Amino acid sequence: MAKRSQDLKLAAARYVLGNVASEELARVADTLLTEGVYSSAIGEFGTTRGLVMAEAGPLFEQALRDLNVDVPSPEEAVWVLLRYHIGRIASEEVSPREGLQSVLEVYDRAHLHEQSGTYVGDSHGIEQLVAAYWEYDCLHGRPVGESLETDLEAIRALDDTVVRAATEWVGEHGA
Repeated sequence: MAKRSQDLKLAAARYVLGNVASEELARVADTLLTEGVYSSAIGEFGTTRGLVMAEAGPLFEQALRDLNVDVPSPEEAVWVLLRYHIGRIASEEVSPREGLQSVLEVYDRAHLHEQSGTYVGDSHGIEQLVAAYWEYDCLHGRPVGESLETDLEAIRALDDTVVRAATEWVGEHGA
């Protein structure tokens, strides 16, 4: 039940930020039906194929209301997704670099650069994580003529730094 609730909140957050396709929303409805969860909106959504987002969106929103799951505001959606992705980094469910990729997707999708003050991402306390994301590129990308070997020790150290920063962020903002 808790996993279903979290999955629905994540899908709702991605929906609000425009980062989910109608086919994925239909799969959510299919999963709910398979689990024995039914409402007229879920039934229609889960059994109608080829819906475009203009049709899928309202059905998804109704299904959420039927399940007492709030459709988040765009700002709430950002926090839901950041807590999820950064929490996964902190708990080491994903590699730091993979987790940072998801964080940067939220950052880009939500146009958080427009909210940044002094440092990129500081509006949501993710400035260290954004910087670390770009540091991975520096460690992997070598100018022409330099050794093509990747500095594995530096990458491991950066991985540790990212996990620590994510853990601190979760301690401050929750997961």
